[in-house]
Amino acid sequence: MKYKTEQSNFRSQNVTCDGEFLLPQGVENPPVVVMAHGFCAEKAFRLYDFAQVFLERGIAAFLFDYRGFGKSDGFPRHHASPKKHVQDWHAALEHVRKSGLVNPHKIALWGSSFSGGHVLKVAAKDRAVRAVVSQVPFTDGFDTLSMLGPQFLAKATKAISKDLWSVVSFGDPIYIPAVGEVGRVAALNQPGNLEGYLAIIPEDSEWENKVTARSLLEAAKYRPGFAAAELPCPSLFVLATEDNLCPYDSAKRFAKASLYSEIMTLECGHFDLYLGDLFDKVSAAEADFLEKNLA
Repeated sequence: MKYKTEQSNFRSQNVTCDGEFLLPQGVENPPVVVMAHGFCAEKAFRLYDFAQVFLERGIAAFLFDYRGFGKSDGFPRHHASPKKHVQDWHAALEHVRKSGLVNPHKIALWGSSFSGGHVLKVAAKDRAVRAVVSQVPFTDGFDTLSMLGPQFLAKATKAISKDLWSVVSFGDPIYIPAVGEVGRVAALNQPGNLEGYLAIIPEDSEWENKVTARSLLEAAKYRPGFAAAELPCPSLFVLATEDNLCPYDSAKRFAKASLYSEIMTLECGHFDLYLGDLFDKVSAAEADFLEKNLA
C-alpha cells in the first residue's frame, strides 16, 4: 500500500523528541500503532520494516526515538533510563491523540526488547490503549542480571560507580559499550548479541556503540513484567525460547498473567526475528493481531 510520511516531533519533559507518522493513503482516520525501539536502539533499526507490514493492513504508524537517542534532543546522550523512556511513551501517546492525523480512539502500542517492557507499563496506566504487541520483552531486571555472571557484575560495578560520581560532581558521563563481544564489559555481551545487534543497523547510521554505565543499574531495578497483570486490553507476546537477554521463562510467566494475552512462541534467539523468514512470520502475525483489535 502507498503511504506518506509526516515528520511530527513532540515535547517530553520540555525536550524535543524525533517522531514521524507513516500514513496509509486512501484510508480516512486510520487506526495507529505507536512504536519505539529497545535498549539504545533507534527507530531506523528495522522498525520501518515492521511498520510497512502494518500499513498494508490500513494501519498507520508513529515511530519515535527517546530523548538522548537518534535525532532527538536531550543530554546525556545514550542514557537508557526506563523512567525517562516511559515518560517519552506517554508524551508520544498524547501527541498522537492530538495530531488530527489518525483515529485517537484506535491506538495500539508496539515494543521490542527493552521497549517490550515499556509498553506493558504504559498500557497498564493509559487505559485507553486498544492493544499491545510486546516482542521478546525485557520483563525483569533481576532475571536478566542473573544471566550475566559475577565477574561481569564486579567489573560493571566499577564503571557504574564512576558514572554515578560523575553525576554528583557534574562531570562528563562514563560510558561502556552498549553491545560487545562475550566477556567484555558491555551492556549486551551474551553469545550472538554483537552480531545480532549490528545486523539490524543501517549502513549509513551514525549510531555510536555506547551507553551510560548507570543505565545498567536502572535496568537491573526495572521490572515491567509485573504490569502485564494490569493490562486492560488484548496483548500479543512474541517470545523466543533461546533468548539469552530477556529470559524466556520470565517473559512467559508474565505473559500468562495478562488476562487478555496471546502468546506466540518461536524457537530462536533474541535478534533472529528482525530478519529473514522469521521477520515475515512475526510481522504477519502482529499485523493480524493489530488488524483484529483495531477494527
